[in-house]
Amino acid sequence: MTSLQLSNLLDKYIKGQCSEEEIAIVDQWYQSKENQPEYLDNLSPSHNAILKKRMLDRMVNKIESENSHLNDDAIKVKMFPPAKKWWIGIAAASIVLILIKVLIFNPQHQHQNSGQVESVIHYTNNTQKIIKQTLADGSLVWLKPNATLSVPKAFNKASRTVSMDGECFFEITKNPSSPFIIKSAHIITKVWGTSFKVIDYRKSAQAVVKVITGKVSVSKKGEAAESNITQLTKGEVMLQPNQKVTYDEINNALSATSKTDMQDMDLWKHINLSYDHAKFSAIVKEMNTKFNVNIRIQDNHLKDEEMTADFSGLNLPEVLEVLKASMSIDYEISGEQITLMKPINK
Repeated sequence: MTSLQLSNLLDKYIKGQCSEEEIAIVDQWYQSKENQPEYLDNLSPSHNAILKKRMLDRMVNKIESENSHLNDDAIKVKMFPPAKKWWIGIAAASIVLILIKVLIFNPQHQHQNSGQVESVIHYTNNTQKIIKQTLADGSLVWLKPNATLSVPKAFNKASRTVSMDGECFFEITKNPSSPFIIKSAHIITKVWGTSFKVIDYRKSAQAVVKVITGKVSVSKKGEAAESNITQLTKGEVMLQPNQKVTYDEINNALSATSKTDMQDMDLWKHINLSYDHAKFSAIVKEMNTKFNVNIRIQDNHLKDEEMTADFSGLNLPEVLEVLKASMSIDYEISGEQITLMKPINK
């Protein structure tokens, strides 16, 4: 979306002339840029004030609506009308990923004994998709379906501590002076700047951590490592790339594996894919091979569509979101299978 298109869209928003889809796009854009005031410099003070007020009103209405409809799914944002041929460039992909980020969350506040309020945001992925969340320090967390994540609105200087349940993949921004700590049902994971996956369901008897890059240390919940955030302690297991640790609740023990099968981590790798007038069926076939996944096209008419695209530096969830926005298709994850479905609202 060009600056002129954005300006026109914001003008329509301020005048109350946007469609629901356009409103959703502006909401997502504003949330992604609210801490970057230079993006709003071109608006007059009065228009800026109106825009912020409309945003606040919509957020209040959204929270009230979500509280009364807890089973509602994410807003679906249709970016472009379907066409016979598609083109996606690197810049377009980046803009799409900002604008179509879809996540169900209810901001909540946890009160401390002192009477002060610590702002904690709780995210729950109630969709059948993989959802990305960018944290205050720039770290990325990808939530699998049914996963939850709780993060402070602002990290403190001593550590960056979050809580999770389910399956999440993390890409953590390095900051040696402020370790990143993940608390889950059975284990504590300390991060030293890396990309890795944590699987720890509250109702499960096992937890698993796998590392792609960097290193992490893992300890059982309630041990000394939980309170000593800056140093390794007795009982912590250090993991290097291509290693994993498994926690077994029955034996209350951690076991490390130095050489483990990493094929299930391929979908998180950032790879380069580009196509020139390629059939969509051929693109999906190569995606299955490169990311080691099982993607199925539900609608036969999509298989013969042609696409010219550049997916440089994207992982599978990012590619799926770009396809969803640009081709107006949807996808669902069920177990190990990913299904690409017919165009939205068709």
